[in-house]
Amino acid sequence: MVVLVFTWLALKVPIRSDISLFLLIASDPAEKVMQRKLREGVVSRLILMGIEGGLLRQRVEASRQL
Repeated sequence: MVVLVFTWLALKVPIRSDISLFLLIASDPAEKVMQRKLREGVVSRLILMGIEGGLLRQRVEASRQL
């Protein structure tokens, strides 16, 4: 039963990770191009991560292992 509920949720609940949702409505052509690129371009697949804590060399090593 639980599996059915989660399956239904996964199929019906829209999940968006569109950063352009936080921008104001584009008022000129350059802004429209920028927003389209944010939604559909290479930037739309960009994932940013932060590495915090530990010593500098530990953070460097963690970064290199990614």
